[in-house]
Amino acid sequence: MATQTNLPLIQLIDRKQPYSLEKIKKVAWAIGITSDHLLETQFQLVEDCHKHGLKMMYWTLANDTDKLPQVFNHIDELYNKLITEKVDGLISEFPDYVEGLLHANLKCSQR
Repeated sequence: MATQTNLPLIQLIDRKQPYSLEKIKKVAWAIGITSDHLLETQFQLVEDCHKHGLKMMYWTLANDTDKLPQVFNHIDELYNKLITEKVDGLISEFPDYVEGLLHANLKCSQR
């Protein structure tokens, strides 16, 4: 698709399939992953993407506690971890909720 559009593309990553950030950089502006992938790599992937000039997007945030990775007790813990680990974007079913957390994090970091 990269040859058919000038739109910025996001390559969605499945943790079970091999990928190369160097190859992705040639066709996409960012990668998108789910929390199970992020947690498995302990956020090293965020740093690796930034080193390759790629943005990191996380998708799709829901407020379902039954879908949370086991290391979190509440969805706010996951959101805050993603924010503090410098994920570049969050795709959420509840954007107003995420916006509130972002503002709260910004206020805390400016103190």
